[in-house]
Amino acid sequence: MNRRALVALGAILTAAALTSCGIQPESSPTAIDRPFRPTTSSSLTPDPPGAVRETLYLVRDGSLVAVNRYVSQTPTVEDLLADLRSGPTDEEHRSGLTSALIGANLVASVRLDGTQAVVELAAPVDGTARTDDQLAFAQLVCTLTMLSGVETVMFTHENQPIGVPRGDGSVSTGPLTGADYATMMELG
Repeated sequence: MNRRALVALGAILTAAALTSCGIQPESSPTAIDRPFRPTTSSSLTPDPPGAVRETLYLVRDGSLVAVNRYVSQTPTVEDLLADLRSGPTDEEHRSGLTSALIGANLVASVRLDGTQAVVELAAPVDGTARTDDQLAFAQLVCTLTMLSGVETVMFTHENQPIGVPRGDGSVSTGPLTGADYATMMELG
């Protein structure tokens, strides 16, 4: 067979494969009904034996960065909150990572209500959507929704829903997902 015939045969086989898989083009976008879970830069690296991956979102140069740590057991929402409050490890700090939650008394508690993490704030938010506030809420939402079974995060004060800044600067009182802070992710 000559080269032109091979190319034509390849095109025919590709077209046949694409049409036989049952995927048809759509005239408009279709919403996908699943939570946004950003990937991490080391998501292709296998976990060490006996360890459980814990993904935290830290901050570098005003952007969110997913960091994988390995722990002995599956973390709870309380474990994740404690690790965010502790900030980066020495090695993470040397790579330029920090946390908008270090030293902040922003969170009073966190609990699960079905697939939603409910974060009780220690004080009401002033509603100004400052960058450090956005980063703190982004860290909380993105980290908590990486935990298996957690799809959304709701913020409350005195058990009442409270508006917090999203990644675009708007304020939301509704449940939040990582998609609300996707514009704040470090491009990599």
